[in-house]
Amino acid sequence: MAARELMEIVYVDTLEGLEYAIQVMEQETTYLAVDTEFRREDTYFPQLCLIQVATQNHVFLIDAIKITNVSPFFRILTNKDILKVFHSGRQDLEIFCHLMQGDVAISIFDTQIAAMLAGYGESAGFESLVYKLLKVSLDKSSRHTNWTQRPLKEEQKSYAVNDVLYLRPLYELMVKKLAHSGRLDWMKEEVIPLETAGFLIVPPSEAWRRLSLSHPTARHFAVLKALTEWREATAQKTDTPRSWLLKDEVILDIIARRPSTPEQLRKIPHFPWDDTLLRDEVFSIVQAVMEIPEDELSAPEALPALSKSKQNILEMLKLLLKMVADQLDVNPKLIADKEDLVVWLSADNPSERQVHTAQGWRYDMFWKLAQELLGGNIALRIQDDHIIIESTS
Repeated sequence: MAARELMEIVYVDTLEGLEYAIQVMEQETTYLAVDTEFRREDTYFPQLCLIQVATQNHVFLIDAIKITNVSPFFRILTNKDILKVFHSGRQDLEIFCHLMQGDVAISIFDTQIAAMLAGYGESAGFESLVYKLLKVSLDKSSRHTNWTQRPLKEEQKSYAVNDVLYLRPLYELMVKKLAHSGRLDWMKEEVIPLETAGFLIVPPSEAWRRLSLSHPTARHFAVLKALTEWREATAQKTDTPRSWLLKDEVILDIIARRPSTPEQLRKIPHFPWDDTLLRDEVFSIVQAVMEIPEDELSAPEALPALSKSKQNILEMLKLLLKMVADQLDVNPKLIADKEDLVVWLSADNPSERQVHTAQGWRYDMFWKLAQELLGGNIALRIQDDHIIIESTS
């Protein structure tokens, strides 16, 4: 690990400086540690304030407030020959995806995901991993500071430098750990969503999944989808926080009350009644849904009901899942959850048992065993106070 005093720390606040930094990045290393600082209080999309990049010998602090057009950096993000290392990088990558107008960064490695695969917990924090693995205690007092202010304070710069300075050795340790356990290919599967625009920026048509309705009717579900799609699309178009348009609880209240006149919206707590344009639009959306014939409404998604016998089998699958997860030293939810098990088990034809987690390394480690258990090719039995998997053939 390069000592901090041996690294050249460069503050970049001009386009000329950015071009120089990019040249160094392209020439000096095959992988970069990348982080961002941003503000997300009064906008839908995060406001990029700072990009930190660590190469082998340099740490660049790229001022995205002073450099209003950081697009030259995009060629680093889209260079397949340069690996970009993040920790819990979804929001960072969302920022870049928005700035690149739907294009995505490629060749990504995320040390938080790697830590989960390596058995360090479901959502291991950066500072805790650095302390545990590198024996370095990081000062996180500047985490919630105002990153839009200029000039940046020295403690802000120090915080920003540390976030990428220690990310490089953390990455190297994770690669060794995953390589030793044969899980590097697992990592390649896990980062695919981070290189997908539809995962990073929510399609408005999918925004309803953020809210939960208890036993919704088809009509309730239709109102939910219509209002959340309108809210997400409007928030993205106007770069406004979705809660500034309609809070989640207001949408749920509208669904429950289903107002038949605009005046009834006034009775809903926290509804922005004084915004006449919004009020009229919301009411027209609700009314349009209420006029849809019942037989044209889509039923809400629900988990299939299992028979008593399949409920017993579900408990066996849960046990098998826990055994596999314990053996791999990972959280069971990283492999599959109860919903996956129920959907998979509900299919009458084994060839129709399709769930999104039943592929790749998850199939090899768990779902293949689940198939064999249901097919009677393996069994679970107790031996010396332990439950073991035994072949029946």
